Amino acid sequence: MTTNRLEGVTEKLTPTSLSLINVRVGGRPDGPTMVCWPSLMMDGTMWQYQHKHFAPTHRVVLIDSPGHGKSDALRKIIDLKDCSDALVEILDTLDIDKCVLVGNSWGGMLAGVLPAYYPQRTTAAISPWPGPCAASSSAARTSTPPEHHQERTRPDPRRRGGQPVPRARGAENG
Repeated sequence: MTTNRLEGVTEKLTPTSLSLINVRVGGRPDGPTMVCWPSLMMDGTMWQYQHKHFAPTHRVVLIDSPGHGKSDALRKIIDLKDCSDALVEILDTLDIDKCVLVGNSWGGMLAGVLPAYYPQRTTAAISPWPGPCAASSSAARTSTPPEHHQERTRPDPRRRGGQPVPRARGAENG
């Protein structure tokens, strides 16, 4: 285990069913756990500012996705279930019962499915990525199709800079 450029963070390769995954752990050891999973082509250091912000109150775990950063190269094609299983193995290794999972892009999709696969392991899942997870969770709560949840807008031609104005229902042209 080594300490890296993130203040007070230790780093360790953790064995999982996918490969050795690089895991950085820092913050308040007795605080609630926040796990941050990055997008593809990034490593856990993309969350350095979130770590700095939450470290005083939370135990913060930063993951290098399989095949990224200091994690081992992938040996097979993976999916979100594989990553969910690997994350649970990491939680078990770190003796973490529940976590808040924060993800971006691929990590955001993981945040969308981990609670479905392992509801007992998540306190919350947060994804700023408005992809299929957001649409499917919205559709699951209501019978109204997701496209009706967002108000349609178009630029106001009377104003420079295009301040959005509500589009009339049933308007076909933009």
